[in-house]
Amino acid sequence: MSWVLAVDFGTSNTSAAHRIGPDRVESLPLSHTSNLMPSAVYVDPAQSITTGEVAINQATVDPAGFVAFPKTHVAVGSVMVRGQDIPVAATIAAVLRTVYNQALPRHNHQPPSEVVLTHPEAWSQRELAVLREAASLAGLGGSVSLISEPRAAAFYYSRQHDAKIVKGSTIAVFDFGGGTLDIAVLTATSEWTFEVIRAGGGTTPSAARTSTPPSPGGSTIGSAATIRSWRPGCALRTVSMLAALSTIRSAGPKSCSRSIRRRRSGSPATART
Repeated sequence: MSWVLAVDFGTSNTSAAHRIGPDRVESLPLSHTSNLMPSAVYVDPAQSITTGEVAINQATVDPAGFVAFPKTHVAVGSVMVRGQDIPVAATIAAVLRTVYNQALPRHNHQPPSEVVLTHPEAWSQRELAVLREAASLAGLGGSVSLISEPRAAAFYYSRQHDAKIVKGSTIAVFDFGGGTLDIAVLTATSEWTFEVIRAGGGTTPSAARTSTPPSPGGSTIGSAATIRSWRPGCALRTVSMLAALSTIRSAGPKSCSRSIRRRRSGSPATART
């Protein structure tokens, strides 16, 4: 039976889900105790890469080979480890390969027909190319598709909650990660499709811990919007793409959204609680 694997490579943690059949989606256990695994990697002196909790344990003995947050190096394209530049795609590939190897035994070691990877909306084509290179290095089976995190969240919310989202309506997505906060405002272009109006937020764990809130996209995110109501998302955030294709994000109160309507005036947005 064909199946789809989706992976959310996060700044602090990585999660995954697999789709079996048209409607059955399950989060993928990535350890004996959790559906999450740390996105951290450890590079040994021979440049062999281990991931997750194993990497964290090895770092306690040899911190020189530890990379806590590979995703924060994507824009640069490399990360300095033991005095050498290591392609960041190689570190991400190690994480993706770990997830892939966890999923295969659940499908009789048959490769997936498609792999879906999420990414921040603000990533440039260069950063997306790094993610594609990582997928290639990881040897993921099937075709690889990319979808931005806020689009995936909006798609999931509209389906999971049977929301009557009509063309022209607007949704704000607040993505609270393990150490980051990303915010995006999207408008519905047609049934189950969304266009991002503005997106931004904290891109590194340290940015999320500062006293100053991250700037949403570098400008006022809602000068023509009013938040109408708060609708909590669910603990399992599932990513889909291309007509209910697939899958993801697991474990934790990471997804929440607000439906908002545009104001006809140009006055600043005001929240309604």
